[in-house]
Amino acid sequence: MGTRCHRAQVLLEPEQHHELTEMARRQKRSVSEVIRRLVDEAIARQRADAENKYRQWLDLRALGVELVPMTADHARSALRWAARVRQSRAHDGFYLAVAEELGTELWTADQRLANAAQAAGAGWAHWIGEPS
Repeated sequence: MGTRCHRAQVLLEPEQHHELTEMARRQKRSVSEVIRRLVDEAIARQRADAENKYRQWLDLRALGVELVPMTADHARSALRWAARVRQSRAHDGFYLAVAEELGTELWTADQRLANAAQAAGAGWAHWIGEPS
């Protein structure tokens, strides 16, 4: 990685400025140096998080997990499922829509979702805590 520098403006609330000034005083640095260090640390954390997420994704792929591209049909079906399971958002409806489309069982850690889906006619929706 190069040593290229970029100039930036930082807008701070008075409390933030006070805290940064105190940090700079304790570290015997300028406020600019403290901000630069904080930004560098944040970027390093984001890179590490991205690398960890990528490794986790590779682990999931090794288990046979596949991505299912979302389509407009999925969105419509997810909204219908959300209404059927009485949810105001379609987030969980997407899981139900894809499982229904693929003709597969849905196993979820959300017992309320599993119960609502079964009550709505999705006998293929199960809670992972169900006795076998």
